[in-house]
Amino acid sequence: MEDEPHRCFSFLPTFLPLHILIYTPNPVLPEHNRTKSAAVFFHILTMIISRFLRRGISTSTSPTRRRSWWDHVTPALKDPINAVTDAFLADPCPYKINLGVGAYRDDEGKPVVLQCVREAEGKIGATNFLESTSTAISSKLVEESAKLIYGEDSDVIKERRFAGIPALSGTGACRIFAEFQKRFYPDSTIYFPDPTWSNHRNIWGDAHVPGRTFHYYHPDSKGLNFVALTDDVKNAPDGSFFLLHPCAHNPTGVDPTDEQWREISSLFKVKNHFPFFDVAYQGFASGDVERDAQAIRIFLEDGHSIGCAQSFAKNLGLYGHRVGCL
Repeated sequence: MEDEPHRCFSFLPTFLPLHILIYTPNPVLPEHNRTKSAAVFFHILTMIISRFLRRGISTSTSPTRRRSWWDHVTPALKDPINAVTDAFLADPCPYKINLGVGAYRDDEGKPVVLQCVREAEGKIGATNFLESTSTAISSKLVEESAKLIYGEDSDVIKERRFAGIPALSGTGACRIFAEFQKRFYPDSTIYFPDPTWSNHRNIWGDAHVPGRTFHYYHPDSKGLNFVALTDDVKNAPDGSFFLLHPCAHNPTGVDPTDEQWREISSLFKVKNHFPFFDVAYQGFASGDVERDAQAIRIFLEDGHSIGCAQSFAKNLGLYGHRVGCL
């Protein structure tokens, strides 16, 4: 673009003879006619120059490439979990095991679909309803999901003191809550355990919610750094948001005991913190979905208002269907 003025004015020498021919004063013409002739000439010349200035770039013999809408778009970072799967598929070892993606496989490495999922698919396939999900159907999904996480006999369920919506698995539920937090608590921060699932930071970051960390894992003991965790809870500003893993912590697999959860809940009560649980592995820590929901139920017993992102990708083998609730 820097040489554009040169291209724009490259046509001017071709008009110089015309300029001399038209504008050379004719001594035969009266003075006022010569003045009018000059004015007409400059008017025409101005229009010609303006036209070529507007078309300056197109007058060049080497046209400039038009900028694409996608020139400034950079590729997203590759998911490291998918890289593990790619390496697994490329490895010729017959004894390989893929621990990258949370999906069911049999002893031969083939996908497994649960019988209950097959039965549900049959019921869905027999219906003629493929329209937008109605409120009644959405409410049914939310209600049954809430029973699974809070307990069918809990006061929260009996008194219907809950609200929720279907979401695109746990990721979608987290994203909706992050947007909720930004809209209604615009100056708040979210505290993540260190370490946590790497995508948590991306989700809240894209919602423009600042993130901080609290101590969780102790690399020397390979267990929970409980003293540092409770200190961070105490030192966080009152009314802070904390993301918690109720069971099968990702990525460490280290969970607090029930007694430790009760102490954490008590500290949250004193500090008026808001606990948000990412429930991605209910049933995987102990083999019992009721047992794995105990941390959440402890907070409910203590009278907390809580939030939950619920995923059925792993415990129902619905990774590709993106089924979840908030």
